[in-house]
Amino acid sequence: MTWPVRRLLRNATQDVHDRMHIHDGFDAVKGGTIDKRSYQLLLRRLFGFYRPFELSAGLTADRSTWLHSDLSALDVPAGEIENSPSCCQIPYLNTPNRRLGALYVVAGSALGGRELSRGLDGILGVGITSGREFFLGYGDQTGQVWRQCLASLASASAKPGASAEIVGAAVETFAAFEHWAEGWKDETKG
Repeated sequence: MTWPVRRLLRNATQDVHDRMHIHDGFDAVKGGTIDKRSYQLLLRRLFGFYRPFELSAGLTADRSTWLHSDLSALDVPAGEIENSPSCCQIPYLNTPNRRLGALYVVAGSALGGRELSRGLDGILGVGITSGREFFLGYGDQTGQVWRQCLASLASASAKPGASAEIVGAAVETFAAFEHWAEGWKDETKG
């Protein structure tokens, strides 16, 4: 019996997924305990991942645009945003299946982002979207984007060998993201 690709992905990425749920930066956002400067550092770190990731994956620069907007709303100068350290360990996303595996990681993270955004009320204000666009993602369309991702994964994985390629890229993407996110408090770490 072959497992559906979604189950393979979940099993292969569960450990790192669980660790990201207790990442000190994301945990502080969720708990509403992050201060403005720490939030700026976290967003700069995310920007440093998503900008090269979206380029490598051939994706529209939605996430990096949201992050840039959030950082601007938090009074981070444009030059400082643009000079944020950039992740140079983005997996090689040279095939449609590898891009789908990577997309599974980022599309899935958007689901949790909406919950995290509520923890920012203390520094941004209740109901204020400026400064939390990244975590709000596609808003009410986030679930639809996720379902489209799952449908694409199911369709692509029907081809021989595709599941292994998809899962491999998802694991590599999660590993690169986890490693990059570890240095979120260090403004100079690249």
